[in-house]
Amino acid sequence: MTSIYYFEILRMHNFTTLLSLAVITIFYGCQLDDKKVNKFELNPSGSIGNGDSIYFSDDVWEIISNIDKLTVFDNKTQKAYWFNKNLELEKVVNKYGKGPGEYLLVYQAVSKNGYLILADEGKKQFHIFNDNGDWISSLTPPYRDNFLNNFAVDDSFNFYFSSRLGDSPIVKIDTLSNSHKDFIVCSDLEDFKKNHLNKYRVFLSKDDQLLAVGVSKPVINRFRLNGDLIETLDLSDFFKFRTERKEQLFDENPHLRKRMEFAYFNDVIYHDNKLYLLYIGDYEIPNSNQILVISDDNSSLSIDSNIDLLLEGAYFKRICIFNDKLIAFDRAAAELIVFDLNKVLY
Repeated sequence: MTSIYYFEILRMHNFTTLLSLAVITIFYGCQLDDKKVNKFELNPSGSIGNGDSIYFSDDVWEIISNIDKLTVFDNKTQKAYWFNKNLELEKVVNKYGKGPGEYLLVYQAVSKNGYLILADEGKKQFHIFNDNGDWISSLTPPYRDNFLNNFAVDDSFNFYFSSRLGDSPIVKIDTLSNSHKDFIVCSDLEDFKKNHLNKYRVFLSKDDQLLAVGVSKPVINRFRLNGDLIETLDLSDFFKFRTERKEQLFDENPHLRKRMEFAYFNDVIYHDNKLYLLYIGDYEIPNSNQILVISDDNSSLSIDSNIDLLLEGAYFKRICIFNDKLIAFDRAAAELIVFDLNKVLY
């Protein structure tokens, strides 16, 4: 079986200097156990972009659903595209800038109680907008590193975000008291303090517990909001092929081991009590775009299914679920590809 090499530029912060590194990512064959994992194949049902006055660049960093709207942030064109529930373009907004209510580089967006919250990598701030796109306020976190894109917000508007500058991988900001504290992640804390390489995507579950998905380790931790670890789902067996190739790369290039972010997933989202982990695999079709679905039913994490997104030559970087449709950004074609999820969800 042929190994596939991908090159990604990941930004890494060295306290005062932003260092750009070319990161070699190797993907290899992934064998699924038919007895444990339901497999689905989805063909596209439509696409958006490269026509009809909608032209995306290859630098779409976020797709977010907020009530009955879908918003796409393109950092190269510096535009935000707002679509209605029928995926028809409603407006194009340009709020890029250094002034109040403006942003420079959107890395992630979170929808919470009708509000849209943006992580601005350029200004090192979180910005809060209403569902019409009107600016409400901005929040400056205590650790202003370049990984504010990994964050979640609870019903009290406390922020939980992944950082490399604190004493633990996750920091909690209490917005009422304007204070913060390190959110201890016991299993990786010592390694984090030593190398500052571990990063998490964090989400709030249906029962207001924190789910932390490892980016450089295929592990999902569940925490209470006081920081107590409740549960760990180790996906090392499923992604054994990936770990073997990672270690091979580090053995051949030992200088990269302490300097390089090695991401298992292109994107991770949480929707309707399920985590969707986008990754590149090769269990039937070489260089396939796949999604591992993790169920969060009954406050217990388990592998639910695996979805193969069938589109030859595509390279998906971001995903979003909107009105029972999976919206995936194909960086190769600079288009949004639409998949019907009814076959998977029901």
